[in-house]
Amino acid sequence: MARTIDDIDWNASVREYDLPGVEHAAFDQIIEMDILDNDKSYAFTLGIVVSFFTQAQETFDAMDKALLKASPDEIKKTVSSDDAEALSEAQAQAETSALAELSSLGHYLKGSSATLGVTTVKDGCEKIQLYGKMIGDNGAPEDDRNKCLVNIKTKLDEIRQEYQDVEAALRRFFKMEPEDAADGSINDEAVS
Repeated sequence: MARTIDDIDWNASVREYDLPGVEHAAFDQIIEMDILDNDKSYAFTLGIVVSFFTQAQETFDAMDKALLKASPDEIKKTVSSDDAEALSEAQAQAETSALAELSSLGHYLKGSSATLGVTTVKDGCEKIQLYGKMIGDNGAPEDDRNKCLVNIKTKLDEIRQEYQDVEAALRRFFKMEPEDAADGSINDEAVS
């Protein structure tokens, strides 16, 4: 049976709980803020967790929009002629802009993930940040903007799945209902 926040002895030197994809050291530091305040509702930690859920979803949506702006179909909508040179220039500008935006978004979500200890998402976002700066897997510069965008799309799909797994584990741990993140509220029975 999965353990919840109520099952953990927070005064123990070794805390045993299973949150796949979450680094215990970072997560414990956040929970300790509530423990030091003797807050058995874990309001501080829950606030960070719910904010992370919202930030992640909003960032994923923004990444999708940035990728869409760089798609050839979207570029054709913005260029009024069939001039191949104009289309090529518009494509290059859109890709460059999208890569910069995606790098920034990757950096943003990487920070939020690191704060909570969500290492799987943090590591994936770091890759997106690097791809957005046109740096390949081996750390060498990558000249092909389209390849970087494809790498970002692939990594984003992976991160989404990893995020869903972590979100589900955190919801079980805190006894949250699936719809709780949407409005920032928590289940009445959650960590009372």
